[in-house]
Amino acid sequence: MLDQIQARDDQLQQHRDELESLVVQRTVELARTNAQLEDVIVDLKGAKAMAEDANHTKSQSLASIVA
Repeated sequence: MLDQIQARDDQLQQHRDELESLVVQRTVELARTNAQLEDVIVDLKGAKAMAEDANHTKSQSLASIVA
């Protein structure tokens, strides 16, 4: 009886350890993915600013031609 309880406790501890390892692994993956997404956001904000500047310059050029 005690051997069965000990075996069950050992299995539970092994599963707990595996789950903790999986959580750590997935947390690292999420952190890496979040960092990549933050880089993409920075790049997109830069591209948006450049497009807005180009559009503003185009609008000024067209306004000066029409005027």
